[in-house]
Amino acid sequence: QKTSKLIFLLLMFQQGSFDLINEQKENIKLELKKTRDELQQLDIKMCQQGEQEGDDDLFDELNTRLEQLKKELNELRLKGGEFIVFNKDREKVIEVTEHGEIILCNNTYSIEPTIPEDMSLYTYYRIGVSKPDDPHRKEFGIPSKQDLFISRLSEEIYYIENIRGIHPPANNIVDYNGNHPIVLEVKEFYTKKKVIKQKIVNKLFYVEDYEEIENVIGSQLKRFNQQKVEQIYQLKERWKLKTTPYDNKNKDHEEKLLNLWSIVYPDIVLENRISRQWEQLGFQGKDPGTDFRGMGILGLDNIIYMAENYTSEMRTILVANREYPFSAAAINVTSIILKDLLNINKETVKHSPQSAIWNSPLLTLFCYNTEYKYCFEEVYCSFVLLLDAYFVQMNAGYMDFPFCLEKTTNKIISILDKRPLSIEQFKGFVQQ
Repeated sequence: QKTSKLIFLLLMFQQGSFDLINEQKENIKLELKKTRDELQQLDIKMCQQGEQEGDDDLFDELNTRLEQLKKELNELRLKGGEFIVFNKDREKVIEVTEHGEIILCNNTYSIEPTIPEDMSLYTYYRIGVSKPDDPHRKEFGIPSKQDLFISRLSEEIYYIENIRGIHPPANNIVDYNGNHPIVLEVKEFYTKKKVIKQKIVNKLFYVEDYEEIENVIGSQLKRFNQQKVEQIYQLKERWKLKTTPYDNKNKDHEEKLLNLWSIVYPDIVLENRISRQWEQLGFQGKDPGTDFRGMGILGLDNIIYMAENYTSEMRTILVANREYPFSAAAINVTSIILKDLLNINKETVKHSPQSAIWNSPLLTLFCYNTEYKYCFEEVYCSFVLLLDAYFVQMNAGYMDFPFCLEKTTNKIISILDKRPLSIEQFKGFVQQ
């Protein structure tokens, strides 16, 4: 059976699926050239003849059009592309997907479709149809005038989060076919003395359209790095909340805690701030403030988020009166996400976003969901609900809780190893 770290795709695809995108890109490039030429001509005219009425408006209009065309071209490049490359003197295909996968493939043409007997041996396999007018046939020397099947099998898959850069090498010498060299800098991570380190491995390819492959991968890399910086700053803010102790003399802290009770039990009056009633919410004693010692205000904020957004699920768990303290367990989940899934500690947060220490499958998930403000909290809620589901499924008791927590953590880790790219996809894996 395939391990969770491998990507497996078996899709029927039409060879040249990127042709429409390529055509659109070429049209935009022509428009860009035309607009730049018009700007240059206008600039020369203004220098030679002086500024005339309407020149400023035309200048602004052309610049606006230029920026819009650049934006449209970048958006198309973010959708990916495919490129014929030479690697180790062999013709291959690099397919760049919109999900940040850079897949080095071999193409095999045949009259009959060929599917490997044991698909679990392959991380990526596609089979499709090639028409007689397929331009790739000429490049691969396939002269047949009939439809052929293509088997596309990956040799290697790189992910955009593990790419440092792409650029021509210092010794930029074309090969005997006139193809230009391009270097893909791949980050490889390892642990030394319990510290995450990285090394750079250079992958050399020769490609005709070297500028376009550089732009396609470069645009995805730029977007990902921008999103990563944003997510890391948000995680640093959460760490500040984690290190902010709950203070029963702080009015805001107390209001938050009392609000939690009101959300979960709107019809039950809390008799006293210090009360055994808090045990109904899964705290370990009369004063829940003491349970936040390890995770500070972040622990409280996460429980409140779940109470507000998963109210019925949380009430169901609490009414069932499980043999584990719900809120105390939920605080523990916050700790696991920070320390075990994101590898964050007091030393990590001192590093800049460019440091190799900021590297985890969960962070990658966050980076692909920057429009989703509460990624951390949604993963947290999914974790808590899965933990409870395992507890019930195993008919567990209080002493079994550590084993249930370990099983849940391992399950979440295996899900993240599948590289989900959306919170919805992550939730789907959790519910399977």
